[in-house]
Amino acid sequence: MRNQLVMLLVILSSLTLCAQTMVSEVSIDSMMNKTNTKPAFCNILRGGGKYLFNSSKNTRETLASAGYVLDQPAIEYYVQYKDLPKIFYFQQLGTISSGKYTSINGFGIKKDIRKALVAMDNIMLTPYAEFGAGYYRLSVIEGVGESSSINAVLDGGVQQRTLDNITITGDLGLDLGFGFKFDDRRMMLVLSGGYLTNFPTQWRSAGSIAFNEKLNIMSPYAGISLALDMNCGDGCCK
Repeated sequence: MRNQLVMLLVILSSLTLCAQTMVSEVSIDSMMNKTNTKPAFCNILRGGGKYLFNSSKNTRETLASAGYVLDQPAIEYYVQYKDLPKIFYFQQLGTISSGKYTSINGFGIKKDIRKALVAMDNIMLTPYAEFGAGYYRLSVIEGVGESSSINAVLDGGVQQRTLDNITITGDLGLDLGFGFKFDDRRMMLVLSGGYLTNFPTQWRSAGSIAFNEKLNIMSPYAGISLALDMNCGDGCCK
């Protein structure tokens, strides 16, 4: 936990220092003018991903004790249209070991709340909070080789079992965006850092049989995304 907090502080500090360096190059008068006017640009479409540094630690340890290796980093991909809730897809893959393989996949929606600290044409610094819910599935497979043929599945040599989980998720983070304008639009490259958490819930089978082990995806993360904004005054910012 201590290492995760240190990593999170490093990410957020780096984003903040980078933003301060960029903003310091702009005159105080220009900053005041931007602060006193409503932002002209409104988000139309945004998509990207988050790299989770230490997700599903307790589940990984339980799987490892049974010979399943869940060693790949977790990544959360997402897409968002205007101010509608974003749709995300979660993926954490494993490695085949002694014929065993495991992975976690999930999807869900999140709604964000954000307030820009710096909102300029080419620079954006925005803290945010997200909350939502997701469905996750843990798959464990036995009898799979390094280069198995589909015949192994057809002959019954490969056995797969799954566990399901529905949980409430949330994020706290900071966005730092750099953009360029073309016509009445703006493309932003957004760097993100923060902490993702969830309400730990039990893994279940057949929707009703609950096990002692819980899904815990808490982890610091770093992310990157592309956002398309449109200059439409107050019309699309409401």
